[in-house]
Amino acid sequence: MSNAELKYNLFKAIDAINDTTVLQNIYNLVAKGKTAKGDWWDDLTPVQKASIERGLNDIEENKVYSHEEVLLKSKALLDKHRKASK
Repeated sequence: MSNAELKYNLFKAIDAINDTTVLQNIYNLVAKGKTAKGDWWDDLTPVQKASIERGLNDIEENKVYSHEEVLLKSKALLDKHRKASK
């Protein structure tokens, strides 16, 4: 894909977004890309940092699910929801 095609597709995707938070995050990402300095970690909120730390701790403590387990749990939840909505 050429740069022109990529820019056009990116513009179309962004133009379809109506969520202000998502748009602000995209803007921040693009604006930072122009002047990338420092570590991205420094730009995270305390809540975001804590969430990542919890995830890393879960990995260390082997509190994780395999991809297959997640797919099975998701399918079960979707099936349950579909049955309840009938």
